[in-house]
Amino acid sequence: MAIASSLIALDPTRRSVRRTLALAFSGNYPTGGDALDLTATANPNGFEGAHAFSLNPAVYGVRNVPDGYTAEILPGAAPNAWKVKWYTASNTELAAGAYPAGISGAADVQIEISARTNL
Repeated sequence: MAIASSLIALDPTRRSVRRTLALAFSGNYPTGGDALDLTATANPNGFEGAHAFSLNPAVYGVRNVPDGYTAEILPGAAPNAWKVKWYTASNTELAAGAYPAGISGAADVQIEISARTNL
């Protein structure tokens, strides 16, 4: 199942914008990583200037992963084709199947991404 993302912080500058997104994981994890569509990010706080992604972020990283897991972002060719790949403590990819409670129940998994502004 695709990952649900919500914009929780926005830091625009003249040439770039840094966004912090909260991620929610449910359903099943597929081998190779779960789909992350940046163009479907919700803006529940109504941040002004939080335009849809039209350019791929140039800088990105994962924050606040649950204990016992690591995660990485796999950039896609377009903002709607990214993935989040999970690993267990032994640096082995999470097995395909239902998300473990440690991931699906985590309320603070975040990613930070930065992209040029649309000029």
